[in-house]
Amino acid sequence: MDDHTVGGIAGTQAKITPSLACNNDCRFCYNRGQKELTRPLTEERVRALVDEAAATSPSQLNLIGGEVTILPYFLRVLRYAQGRFGALSVNTNGRRFSDAAFAREAVDAGLTEVDISLHGATAAVHDYVSRAPGAWAETTAGLRNLTALRGELGQPSVSVTTIVLDWNVHELAAIGTELVALGVPSWRIKWAYGALGGHAEGDPAEYIVRYEEALAHVRAALVAHGATLHVIVHDVPVCLLGDLLAYSTVHDRHTVARYGDDGLEEEGSVLGRWGETSRVCDGCVARDQCCHPSPAYVRRFGDAELTALTAESLAEATARAAAFRREVEGKPRAAGSGAGRSMERPEVRDAFARMDVAAREDRWAEVRAQALRVLALAPEDAQAARMRAVAEAHLLDRMAHAAEARGEHGRARQLRRLLAMHYTEQDESRRAAR
Repeated sequence: MDDHTVGGIAGTQAKITPSLACNNDCRFCYNRGQKELTRPLTEERVRALVDEAAATSPSQLNLIGGEVTILPYFLRVLRYAQGRFGALSVNTNGRRFSDAAFAREAVDAGLTEVDISLHGATAAVHDYVSRAPGAWAETTAGLRNLTALRGELGQPSVSVTTIVLDWNVHELAAIGTELVALGVPSWRIKWAYGALGGHAEGDPAEYIVRYEEALAHVRAALVAHGATLHVIVHDVPVCLLGDLLAYSTVHDRHTVARYGDDGLEEEGSVLGRWGETSRVCDGCVARDQCCHPSPAYVRRFGDAELTALTAESLAEATARAAAFRREVEGKPRAAGSGAGRSMERPEVRDAFARMDVAAREDRWAEVRAQALRVLALAPEDAQAARMRAVAEAHLLDRMAHAAEARGEHGRARQLRRLLAMHYTEQDESRRAAR
């Protein structure tokens, strides 16, 4: 059978899956077992699907696999789609982008958004999960190349997705530290569901983690990095999110990123197909917004954790979660979680506030001066220095976008050159530290 999906909600996103072939062999892959049953689409067929997608006027075209970057026609399809959508994005393991020339060519061909899978803070964990020796080194190199291009050219936007597994849950905070060091601004934390369509290899219950255990690690990662990273938590039942509710997909998006061949689907129906409801869920006001536990999760842990939310309890949970998010984002912290060495002193918060004002007013000299003051105020450890460097890069990026929006293209180019120099300095510092 043909191996593709194309679909989306008009005005939002269209998605094309040209192939399930991949240069990783992830232990949790939900396409496992289907790869041998499908064949990749030809370039001509993919171009036709691009035409079909463009006719629905979505704001974004997303290419997904498998691993789309290994297709021989990947760059040609990007060029074919260039300029026909508000955004052109890929979901990828990022390994091909370790080739700096390939990364630049993809951006020149129209690529505007990249979401990269990273499942470990170390090669030992990531390569074990992906069953691809050397994958971690290539993926992190790809992230460095893409964030450098973002600094130079203003695109692509870069995010990372991590699947929470029994093998990596203990590394979540450390993964956040790595993302901050790499200059990645956005992080999606998702739960494993197991293979779709009954094609699982082994039992996914072996690697699915109990929500209570995993959410404690997610919370620790947010406390450490929530002031620097934009974090979204996927695929957790609403009743279990607690303080993390404000970081969930219930609050951050209104569609689900999977579409079938037979038309458009609402979020609730898609989530219902992936998850398994309990009788407890019948009386819950969040039932239609909720991503219920997977069948594999229920087999391993049962459903005793679930509770039915009332309108009042959901409102209370939402208020508590909003307060937690304000606390996290209002107190910049060092990139590491070690020994509570966080940047919480009032003078540090004031310095960061002034940096933000300076960015809005587009005064680079003042931003630089405030950054240097923060360097003097903050704890003198390597991870804190990394976080401050990323904060400085983030300000430069925002200033460049603001200048571009005002039509000050020369100023935008100057700011992007400064950002590129900043990334180069950080790379040299990391190499020297080794």
